[in-house]
Amino acid sequence: MTQLADLEAAAESYEYGYHGQAPTRVLADLVADFAGLRPLLTVPQPAPVQARLCRTAGQMAGMTAIVLHDLGSRRESRAYFATAAQATAESGNPQLHAWVLAREAMVPLSYGAPKAGASLAAPLPPDREPPRWRHPRPRVHTPPSHPRTTPRERPTHPSDGW
Repeated sequence: MTQLADLEAAAESYEYGYHGQAPTRVLADLVADFAGLRPLLTVPQPAPVQARLCRTAGQMAGMTAIVLHDLGSRRESRAYFATAAQATAESGNPQLHAWVLAREAMVPLSYGAPKAGASLAAPLPPDREPPRWRHPRPRVHTPPSHPRTTPRERPTHPSDGW
């Protein structure tokens, strides 16, 4: 899927910002590349390819939402954030999904509405569980300095049995 690889590379390049280009030019490029994803999304794909497509669509939709926000198009920005949130949730990438939700929560802050931003960034309701991480952190084992002793049993002076 060389077309998908090209679109993934394009999505990654958008993450680096405008590179001195006008936001309208970046938006035009994003919309064109996003349109290139549509034919791939309408055809059933194997699960790994579908995850890549959703991740790429989420990245592009998120960046499109950011550019639209920068241009002052709040309604369109919210619509692209919703698309990005759905795509990143379906991609199975919790870090990318969190990035989209955090960026969307920052939009109201830019307009001086901290309560609205806080409501977007609010924790999950009690009836919903957070997404499970695919790779849990490894547990770090620290061997005790004095095996089989508690801190109160450890000698404090060499003459006490060090």
